[in-house]
Amino acid sequence: MLIEEDTLLTDSAQEILGELEKKHYVMAGIPEGRKITELSRSTYEEVCRFADEVLIEADGSKHFPLKYPNDQEPVIYENVDEIVVVFGMHGLGLPAKDSIHRFELARKVLGIQPDTSVEPIHIQQLLQEGYVKPLKAKFPNKTISIIANGITNSITNGITSNITSNITNNSTNNNSMQRYATKANIANADRNISTLYERAIASLLEAQLDVSLIQKEWFGTRPKVIICGGGHVAYDLAKMAEQLDFSIKVLDDREEFANRERFPMAEEVICDSFDHLDRYLDTDAYYVVVTRGHKEDYSCVKTILNTQYRYLGMIGSKIKVARTLERLREEGINEEAIATIHAPIGLDIKAITPAEIAVSILAQIILEKNSFSRASASQKLLNIQEHGTLCIVIGKTGSTPRGVGSMMFVNDSKVIDTIGGGTVEYAVIEEARKHPDAMVKEYHLDTEKNRELGMICGGSNRVLFLPV
Repeated sequence: MLIEEDTLLTDSAQEILGELEKKHYVMAGIPEGRKITELSRSTYEEVCRFADEVLIEADGSKHFPLKYPNDQEPVIYENVDEIVVVFGMHGLGLPAKDSIHRFELARKVLGIQPDTSVEPIHIQQLLQEGYVKPLKAKFPNKTISIIANGITNSITNGITSNITSNITNNSTNNNSMQRYATKANIANADRNISTLYERAIASLLEAQLDVSLIQKEWFGTRPKVIICGGGHVAYDLAKMAEQLDFSIKVLDDREEFANRERFPMAEEVICDSFDHLDRYLDTDAYYVVVTRGHKEDYSCVKTILNTQYRYLGMIGSKIKVARTLERLREEGINEEAIATIHAPIGLDIKAITPAEIAVSILAQIILEKNSFSRASASQKLLNIQEHGTLCIVIGKTGSTPRGVGSMMFVNDSKVIDTIGGGTVEYAVIEEARKHPDAMVKEYHLDTEKNRELGMICGGSNRVLFLPV
C-alpha cells in the first residue's frame, strides 16, 4: 500500500509499540519504494500480543473499484478473527475493463466483454466467486463480511483482515442539493450524492442477499408532465400533478400565463413561442397540449411526435381534433404515430369545469404510467439521505393494497411513503425499528386478527428490509 503521511517506516516491534502507547494507534510497514510491505512475522506476532485491534491490508486493487484475485491473493494470516471484503460501489455502471482489476480473470467468471456495463449481479458474482466462497472454504471458522465503499465518494477496493471482529465502518452522506429553474434553467441534482437505488444495492451486497430481489425501475426518477399552455386547465392540472408527485414543466407564449407566480409548483416555467417547443423536450415525458387555439395545438403535437414520449394528449372538441389529425396525415405523419395521440384528451367522465377536465387528464396519465411501471416511490423518498430501513414489497399473492415495488423508509423519527397501510404496515414499521437488519419477511392479510379488524383481502406480501 502507498506510504501515508503518518506511517511509521520500521520493522521494529519496540518502535511500533512505543508509538502505540503514545498515540494509541500506529500504521507501520517496511518501506519498499513509494509503498510499504508487510512486517516480518516475528514483529507482527509481537505487536499482536499488545494491540487491541490489528488491521492488515491483505489485497490491493490498483485504484480500481472492483477486482478478481489471482491464486496468491488475498494474503490472510491464520490468527485473524474476521475477514472484511471491501469493494467500490462506483464501479456500478462503468465499462468492465475500466472498473475491474485483473479483468481477464474476471471475464472468465462473468462471461462479459470489456465494454460491458457493470451491473449489480456482476459485482455480486465477483465478490462471491472471487472472495467469499474460496475464503469460506479455506477459513471455515472465520467471520467473512462485506463492506461497500464509495457510497458517497469513491476510494478503493481490496481485502482487509483484522485481529478482532469489532470493526466500525463510518460513512458520511452529503446533503442533497437541487436548484429549481425560473425560466429555461433545468433543475439539477449533485451527482456526488448516492441514489437510493445504489444504497439499496450496497445493502444487499453487504448482507449477501440476491441483488435481483429489487429492480432498478422501482427507483425511477419522478415522472414529468410537460404542459403546453398556461390557461385554466393547465393551472388546475399543475396543482393536481404536484400532489401526485409529478415533475412539472409549463410552456406558454404569454408572459401573464407563463410566470413563477402563477405556477410556483412547476420545476420549470418557460415563456417562449410554441414554435420553439423542440428546445424544451424531454425524453419519456407525459405531454399535455392545452393551448389557446388550433394552430398552437397542431404545432405542439407535430413537434412532440418527433421525440420519445410516454403519453401525448391534446384537448379539443371532436371536430377540432379530427381537423388536426387530418392535417397531420396530410403532412405525412403515419397512422401508427397518430394512433398514440389521446384526443380528445382525458378519460370520459363527462368533465365540464377546468378542474374536472384536469382530473380526467391525470386519470388517463396515471392509467398509462401504471401500465408501464408499478413503482410508487415519491421524490421525497428517492432523495432521502438519512440512515434508516428501506422496506420494499418484493412479492405478493392474492389481493393486497399495494403492488410489488412499493416501498417506504423507516427510522426512529419518521416514516416516508407507504406499502399499503393497516396492520401489516404497522407491523413492518415496528419490525424495522426493532430489528434494523437486512432480511425478508412474509406478512399475511388473512389472519384471524386481521379478519376481526375487517381486513379480508386474503393476500400476502413479501417485504424486504434493507438498512440504508
